[in-house]
Amino acid sequence: MIGPSALESLAEKEPETVWRSQLFVAERVNRWRAAAHISDRRFAWRERKNRDYVIRRSFFSQKLSRVGFSRNFPVGYFSCRTIAYAAIQLAYYLGFSRVIMVGMDLRASLGNFYDPKGERVPSRLDEDYEDLILPHFIWMSKQILGADFQVFNLSSNSRLPADVIPKIGLSDLDGMLDLIK
Repeated sequence: MIGPSALESLAEKEPETVWRSQLFVAERVNRWRAAAHISDRRFAWRERKNRDYVIRRSFFSQKLSRVGFSRNFPVGYFSCRTIAYAAIQLAYYLGFSRVIMVGMDLRASLGNFYDPKGERVPSRLDEDYEDLILPHFIWMSKQILGADFQVFNLSSNSRLPADVIPKIGLSDLDGMLDLIK
């Protein structure tokens, strides 16, 4: 899975890799390359009956109209500037009923496993948390999570409140895995 801009960059640097690989291009909703961009408010209103999306609509707030969840990942995913949220939408689309998030602390100060010092990719987690990340997770918690689709957070240091995404420990995870056997 790769985003459109990453695919373009890869094609410039390693064209043979692109031709030899089976890649799925993931695109954000209302940001498709081939389509004209419309306002988030207009997009939310236009797509209000689309079963692929669960969108928070607001006549008064452009930001709130960006909040949503995609049930059909290939037609687009909602971004809140954390790959964890896109991964949850992908898991939903693939038919998983239980998702365990590992390392979803959402704290820039803790760094990333792929860039612990923040030298390659500056983190925007702190800037985006209140206005973008948290509202998406709250929306998903209220509109998507339930008996048929559950998400748990294994990160004890996570900023996400446990009433949004339930936090579990290793003993809880062991119990869940015993149920699968």
